[in-house]
Amino acid sequence: MLIDNEEIAEFLEDNYPEEDISPIKLSYLEEMIRSLSELEDEEIQLSKEILQEIKETWLALRERS
Repeated sequence: MLIDNEEIAEFLEDNYPEEDISPIKLSYLEEMIRSLSELEDEEIQLSKEILQEIKETWLALRERS
């Protein structure tokens, strides 16, 4: 199954609804993503660019809510 940034951002929002997203370091964001039970069977490649995109998508998702 192919997981996109929007889905990962939704999983993060569901699991970390109180997290302050802006100051999150990318290394911590990667740990958060890898700890998501929804993704435990997925092999996800997370470069700095991808992590930044996920963070921006998560911020946008939060702002829409």
